[in-house]
Amino acid sequence: MWPKIVSIIYMAGAIVAIVVTSHSILHIMQIIRHGVKEKRDKFTLVFSDNKKISPFSWGKYIVVPYEETPNDDLDMIIAHERVHINLCHWIDLAIGQAIIIINWFNPAAYLMMRELQNVHEFEVDNFMIKSGIDRRQYQMLLIRNASGSLFPSIADSLCHGQLKTRIKLMMSPRSNPLRKVLASLFVPIVAMTIFGINTPVLASQLSEIAGTYIFTSDYNQLIYEVYGVNHLVYYTRDGQLVSISMDLPEGETPKFYINKHLASQSELSHIKSDDVLFIMGDSNNHRFIIKTK
Repeated sequence: MWPKIVSIIYMAGAIVAIVVTSHSILHIMQIIRHGVKEKRDKFTLVFSDNKKISPFSWGKYIVVPYEETPNDDLDMIIAHERVHINLCHWIDLAIGQAIIIINWFNPAAYLMMRELQNVHEFEVDNFMIKSGIDRRQYQMLLIRNASGSLFPSIADSLCHGQLKTRIKLMMSPRSNPLRKVLASLFVPIVAMTIFGINTPVLASQLSEIAGTYIFTSDYNQLIYEVYGVNHLVYYTRDGQLVSISMDLPEGETPKFYINKHLASQSELSHIKSDDVLFIMGDSNNHRFIIKTK
């Protein structure tokens, strides 16, 4: 009696997982089909009219929101997603999704997929920095696209992974041998997930591994940057990246009010991150309002 009930529950869960995965694939295919395609060397660039998505790659396709992607960002996005394609990360994700379907009842399967995405993004970020790209511009690209909606784990999105950790890793020394050790642990983690080990224990261990990626490099003061019509003030607080942005008409510059007093842009760099109480972007009056301790 009980084996039959358990089998029915398992099959029902697997069918639901298959339906969810199929829906995600159909959604991506629909975006690609309706987009404007441009054949490149080893991939197809797709310009989508969906402004709410973050850039992503799937198979041999790279998808970007057409009107929301500045020309200065497009080359970096394509370079980032081409690394995913060249390394065949989509195959890893397809295998991971198959594991989730089989182990839909096991929280460790979903945790494994999240860690796989993190490893992919760490690998691509490292490649991009080593290729000579401007680190600050690349980090700002990630920040600007962080608000876009993400696709499920079957696609590599520009902003998959832990953004805070990715930026800190880019700012840290690359010779740290601990990172190689942690990367080598990923394969046995996947193997243990497939065999369905005790999930609370695995989740605890993975949490500890993820925590070791935190480094002390930081933005210790306010930073102001402009990208087209987007004006951005950002800093870090307790290891968390905080960014406030607003769009202004082209040619307009914001005013900065620090503790109710009009200040110059250069004064921002004298404000320490720990001294900030809050920052507000008032686009109606073209100003940033900053309150310090």
